[in-house]
Amino acid sequence: MKTARSMNRFLIGGLVALCAACVLAISFGWFYVIRMSDQVSVVNTDIQNSRRESDKLSELSIRFQRVSSQKSAVYGSIPTVKDESSFMADLEATAKKNGLIITSSVVGNSQTKATNTGDFSQTVNKTEYYELPIKYEVSGLYGNFANFVSDLSLLRRLNTVNDIAVTADLSDKAVTNKVKATFNVIIYVKK
Repeated sequence: MKTARSMNRFLIGGLVALCAACVLAISFGWFYVIRMSDQVSVVNTDIQNSRRESDKLSELSIRFQRVSSQKSAVYGSIPTVKDESSFMADLEATAKKNGLIITSSVVGNSQTKATNTGDFSQTVNKTEYYELPIKYEVSGLYGNFANFVSDLSLLRRLNTVNDIAVTADLSDKAVTNKVKATFNVIIYVKK
């Protein structure tokens, strides 16, 4: 009987130890599974973020190619000679068409009408081109000036208009919408 009892104790102890080992194994297994699940979740998030970034990179690549082709088209339309006199003639004709009077024009830093097309001393040197600034002062009706600025985009020569300053021209008290305007026009010359 003693041996049967000790055998039962031994078996019960073994079963308890086996159950404890199983509980520990299951606990460690769950801990491992949860830890691995977290790692898998992090990896899946990284994969999704990488796919989004890859899609954005593809979009940026397409946009870059489009912008590069537009740059090439614009750069190809920039003349290789300064020849601001023809641009100035076009601008003067546009001003006249819009009922404006050009009161002064300054090419670069000096008041000029006739210029040497090979002289780049008045230009601003950029990476792939030169900029030639021309400052104008005009007078006329405000609406005519607004139409004139819009028409400048239609000129044959690529240009940028900036630094527009418009003030009331009080020289004629009968006309209330008469203005004096100064602005800079930049024309481009390819190197």
